[in-house]
Amino acid sequence: MTHMIQVLLISGSTGHLSHTCTLTERVEKALAKHKAATIHWNLRMMPLPIADPVFHLDPAQHTDERVRTFVAHAASCDAFVLSSPVYHNSYSGVLKNALDHLAIAQFYYKPVGLMSHDENGSTQAVDH
Repeated sequence: MTHMIQVLLISGSTGHLSHTCTLTERVEKALAKHKAATIHWNLRMMPLPIADPVFHLDPAQHTDERVRTFVAHAASCDAFVLSSPVYHNSYSGVLKNALDHLAIAQFYYKPVGLMSHDENGSTQAVDH
């Protein structure tokens, strides 16, 4: 029996009718065509509280159930896709906050795809 690849997609935009979210949804559909299981964590629809450094070493112990669920998805996935609009020449604060809820252990040996959207075609969010 083969293992179905699981990909956690994280949309780092809080905008309504977000181009970033639309881009992420298209990548999710493309992954589905290749038989990958996906979870799309849209930070507009499923916001996370401000990261608490008390849980930095063991984020699965966080007191907020949303954070524990997010961490569990990150721990069990095989790969990530992070998407962000370009905000002030970088990636969004909500994406940074989401990443601050995770420890390096959730990323060990997992590929990470990076995407950004900017009206001018800037890659600054991905560069950072």
